[in-house]
Amino acid sequence: MKNQNISATFFLLSLLTGCGGSSGSDQESTKVNYCSVIDFNEIPTGRIAKATISNNNTFLVLKNNEHELYDVNNQKKVRCDSLIESIEPNKNDGVFVFTNDRFFQYHDGSFSSYKKYERYSISNGEVIFSENEKLNIFDGNETISFGVGNPVEGAHNQYLSWKTDNKELQITNKNGETFNFETPYESIESVSIPTINDSQLVINKEISNIRYIPSSKSFIDNNYEKDYQITDLIFTPSGYLSEDGTLYNIGLQEIKVVDKVSVSSLEFISSNKNGDILFLEGDSYFLRSKNGEIYKLDNYNFNLQSKLEDLSSTIRKFPYPYTSAISLTDDTGCIDCDSEYRNRNYLENYGIGIDYEIVTYDFDRKPSKVEVLLNDVIGHGHSFYGHGHQHINHDSLSYEDALASFKTSKASLESYGLTPVAYAYPGGKGIEKETQLALQKSGFYSGRSFNMRDYPYNDLFLYKSKSEFDHPWLLPIIRFENQSSTGCNTCVDTDEELIKYTKQNREYESWMIFVFHSIGWKEGWGYTERKFFEHTIDHLVSEGDIWVASMNEVTKQIYQHKYTTFYKRGEQKFIDDGLFDKVFDRTLEFN
Repeated sequence: MKNQNISATFFLLSLLTGCGGSSGSDQESTKVNYCSVIDFNEIPTGRIAKATISNNNTFLVLKNNEHELYDVNNQKKVRCDSLIESIEPNKNDGVFVFTNDRFFQYHDGSFSSYKKYERYSISNGEVIFSENEKLNIFDGNETISFGVGNPVEGAHNQYLSWKTDNKELQITNKNGETFNFETPYESIESVSIPTINDSQLVINKEISNIRYIPSSKSFIDNNYEKDYQITDLIFTPSGYLSEDGTLYNIGLQEIKVVDKVSVSSLEFISSNKNGDILFLEGDSYFLRSKNGEIYKLDNYNFNLQSKLEDLSSTIRKFPYPYTSAISLTDDTGCIDCDSEYRNRNYLENYGIGIDYEIVTYDFDRKPSKVEVLLNDVIGHGHSFYGHGHQHINHDSLSYEDALASFKTSKASLESYGLTPVAYAYPGGKGIEKETQLALQKSGFYSGRSFNMRDYPYNDLFLYKSKSEFDHPWLLPIIRFENQSSTGCNTCVDTDEELIKYTKQNREYESWMIFVFHSIGWKEGWGYTERKFFEHTIDHLVSEGDIWVASMNEVTKQIYQHKYTTFYKRGEQKFIDDGLFDKVFDRTLEFN
């Protein structure tokens, strides 16, 4: 990609299909006279500097001679006087070849006329380029001039060019409509707007910031929440790549790793929109298809070498020897009450813990409560979950205000030295989709509700299979209260109900969230008899195969189990969960 300082082993690969056609000639340009085409019998040994696929044709440039382009399928070599800086696939089963100041189309031994450029971008097999402050589109057959400015990197059918005027960024679409950004952009060097997950991205390379702009909002520059620092990026149709070979997925949510080539013996080359990955192993050139098949470049064709053995099913859902999971949560909020010390002492005798809601406004005002949280709660094996900065109904807030509240809660928890993962909506709310989206975008990874009656029975058992847990921002719970005292006729307060739920949870190999309020405090809201609470703990421990763990830890375990891929080819193993290690730090176990 022009004007990006990226490693030579990384490049943008767009697999574009279209009808074939002969390359045309532009009467205003001069025929290519600085490149020649010769046949070859074999590709010399060397590392690959650039590579791309145009439909079924493969094109390579080697590091030891970047003046030459190999047309692998047709066994032809293009030799140029100037260094080949980039190769991009076109619609004619060929490539656009870019040197330092000009480009041309090559296809099956023939050239188009060359064209000078200052900047360029590829859009659906066409080149959008600027030359002498004029914008042009070359489709492989003819050149059309359409305005002034600079081509958008990663441009597509809608947005083609940009320029700055009076410290404003202006982006123009194919219809000539201009969208303005009032934020100062006087130092901008390039703009990139690939279409990813129905969203647009604007990249300010000079200040190394990335911004989200939903496509539904056109180009209103107040609809982002965070600037992400970036280094060198390579855009693919499914995301972008950093120089370490990590493929990230970008949408309106937090950036998330979706694939990573992390085996040291492999050198990443590129990926395409079908999920295929090109890589080097030693001096051999391979293609790994999305279904795990490995192809090697042999006699100028990709020949099937082997298929990866998928070992992902050997990863244990929960740590050994546990086959199901239960989280104990306490919504009392009074972590320094005498009754809570008594409850925690009972749990600590068994080496298990309970989670407490944290309303951060209360803790921010009272540093002594933070000390209790860190020393007496977390320091003794218990845990926490976010419960808002204030105990308010977030469904009654606007999306922006709910997001701000969630972010404030998360930031306060982090200021205590904690890593927040799970959340519980105050008042059992979080019913509105916008509230759930705000929680998701704020950086929490799961959100708990506070009711049972609105869910089908089977939905109370979480993560029965990998196909579930795609939207963990309104998780149902099992509510424990004394029915005769509180009037909650769906709450659990008998051994029979407790055993029914734990038995079904074991059969599903799933996760349940138990919610308590006033344990042993009859005057409190949501009263549960202490004797029944202690009997519940006795039962869970006696079963022997129930993992009693915090919502934070179970959420992390499920994410890592769900998203980890584990493959084997020969003695080589490929494993990655595609998640942020600073949050998702659990060690997975295997059967």
